[in-house]
Amino acid sequence: MRKIWDTTLFNQIMEDKIQEAVEETMEIISESELYEDKPTGMKKVVRRGCFETNSSSMHSILITKNDTHVTNRDLTADYNDADYNQQEHIYVDDSGEIWLYGVDDGFGRYPFKFLTSFEQKLMYAMCEFLGSKYEDDDDYDEIYQQFIDITKELIPNFERFDIKKKDLDIYVDADGNELKHRQLKYDHWDHKNRRSVYTYTAPDGTEKLATLSDEVYEVPDIGMIDHQSAGLLKNFLKEKNISLKEFLTNKRYVVVIDGDEICEFDNMINNNLLNKDFIETIYTTSDDDIKYEEWLKEQENG
Repeated sequence: MRKIWDTTLFNQIMEDKIQEAVEETMEIISESELYEDKPTGMKKVVRRGCFETNSSSMHSILITKNDTHVTNRDLTADYNDADYNQQEHIYVDDSGEIWLYGVDDGFGRYPFKFLTSFEQKLMYAMCEFLGSKYEDDDDYDEIYQQFIDITKELIPNFERFDIKKKDLDIYVDADGNELKHRQLKYDHWDHKNRRSVYTYTAPDGTEKLATLSDEVYEVPDIGMIDHQSAGLLKNFLKEKNISLKEFLTNKRYVVVIDGDEICEFDNMINNNLLNKDFIETIYTTSDDDIKYEEWLKEQENG
């Protein structure tokens, strides 16, 4: 049985907090410089001096000149080795399990970081390809297996990932048959029971309410990529004709996690904290692939 808690006071407090946040946000927006996007008529907030999209997150992929591949030794070097600190060591326990710490958090606009290692890029790719999918999707297991196969090829004694689990609600139709999550359509929020209500399309074409089952699935808790940067990696691999394995194992590909509130990557380049000759291309969106030299000229002329 699902227990319904008395959340009246809590709800009131949260509504007050949300209202305060909305008012503060609207005040900030009203003081910002706005421009009109001609094709769509959409208003955007402009922040000066940032290499950005119209989003909160600003993920990008760097193609560097470090065209070398991670090896088994890189991932499994013993700490007694003289060059241990230079390796990308991944801990595999006696049962062949690798703990992917933080994959459940996903990747948003902060904290700012460079994803350079096999393990970091592995988690980012998992969130890109699996974070927005449901575990009952037909191709979920196939995609998940790709990550296992690539990792096992590099680390032969690897068997499985240790990922935090979450409960996935199960919904059924009027006859008690389990519905796939792709079949569900959001209908409204049930304030009394504090949950979303979904409908589904019956065989006769009518919309009916889906029933929440008392049972749940225990599934891997894989986070998502922030919606403004989701799809970046998929588009990159497709347009550059790069395999998932090549992206994960080649050290020349680096993912930058940043947000347009801080623009740390932009600041690092403008303050000469990066080796500019080491960067070949900065890939930002599916239709915005610019050479570093071109962007640098834009910054100088801006």
